[in-house]
Amino acid sequence: MARTGELETPPAAYGSLEFDAETFRAHYNRKAFQFRHRLAGHPKLAIPELIKLAKRLPADNVHQHRAEVTMGDDFYNAAASHPTKCSIEETMERIEVATSYVMLRNPGVDPEFGAFLEPLWEEIGLLADPFDPGRSDHMSFVFIASPRAVTPFHIDRVANFHMQIQGEKTIYLWDPYDREVLTEEDLAHCVAEPRTFHAPFRPEFKTRASPFLQRPGLGVHHPWGAPHAVENGPEVSVSLSVTFRSVEMKRRMELHELNHRLRRFGLAPASVGQSPWRDASKSMALRGYRGVRDALRGKTQEA
Repeated sequence: MARTGELETPPAAYGSLEFDAETFRAHYNRKAFQFRHRLAGHPKLAIPELIKLAKRLPADNVHQHRAEVTMGDDFYNAAASHPTKCSIEETMERIEVATSYVMLRNPGVDPEFGAFLEPLWEEIGLLADPFDPGRSDHMSFVFIASPRAVTPFHIDRVANFHMQIQGEKTIYLWDPYDREVLTEEDLAHCVAEPRTFHAPFRPEFKTRASPFLQRPGLGVHHPWGAPHAVENGPEVSVSLSVTFRSVEMKRRMELHELNHRLRRFGLAPASVGQSPWRDASKSMALRGYRGVRDALRGKTQEA
C-alpha cells in the first residue's frame, strides 16, 4: 500500500481500502474501528473538483451552515439556525476563512462521481455481505469544513465508513449500546423522527467517547446507531463517507420505530434486543399489519 500522498490517479476506486479482516469481523457494526485507505490526494476529492460537483448536484443535495456551533447544537437543522448567506461556490472557495461547514449529500447521483463510489461499496461488501447480507440504501456524503469547525453530537441510521482526505480532525464515537449516553427511548425517537428529534448532549458525555484522530489516509467505521461528534483541526478538512443499510439494520429500525409508537400510546415495550422472541413477534406483527394496510390501500385505489 502506498503511503499518504503517493497515490497516482487510479482509473477507479477499487483496491483503495485496507482492512484487517479479523478486526472487521469482530467489530463491524458493533464497535468503531480504524482502517486505512488510498484516496488521499485523489483529484476527484480535491476542492476545485468538489466545487464543480456541488454545482452539478441538485440544490437539495448541497447543505452549508456557519461552523459556529457546539456539540450540543442540533446538527440536522444547523443550516436553518446558522445560515452562511453565501453561495456554495463562494463558501467553498473561501472555506479556509469562511468559518463554514459544507455537506454534499448523496453526490453519487452525479453519474461521474457515482461511478467513482461504486467500487468502495463493493470492497466493503466483500467482507460484510457473508455475515450481514442484503446491503441497500447506498448513500455517500462529502464534508468540507473550515479549521476548528465542530460537528454536533448526532445519530445516523446507517453503517458508515468515513475516510479522511485532507486536513485533520478528531471524531468522537460513542458505544451504540451505552444507555447512559443514549437511552433506549431517545434512540427509538431518533430512529422514528430523525429530522425533528435532537438527542440531548451533556458535556460529561465526552469522557465516555472513543476519540479517533483522523489524518489523510485513515478512516473509521461508525456502527449503526452510534452517536458521534467531530472537532476539526487547524486546517481545512475534507472527508468522504459511504453508508448503507443491511436487512438486519432495517429490522432494528422497524423495531425501534414500533417501540416508539407503542410508548406514545403509554405502553412500555421491551427494549430491542432484550428478548429475541419478543423481537421476532413484533417483526411478524408489523409485517402482518403492513400487509393488511397495503391490501386495503390497493382495494381503495381500485375502487
